[in-house]
Amino acid sequence: MSEEGWWLPFRLVFIAGGVAWFWECVKETWMLVRSKESSKAQLDRLEDEAWRQ
Repeated sequence: MSEEGWWLPFRLVFIAGGVAWFWECVKETWMLVRSKESSKAQLDRLEDEAWRQ
């Protein structure tokens, strides 16, 4: 590898993590938009999930 090429794997991992995070946000947003439950119930559920983690 060249002198500056050593950081390429780290950059690829960082980009992959960003894409994975973005995809999770898109999926969660889609589920919230398509859900039949009220906004209050959705927020309560998300807060409960956040506290469990």
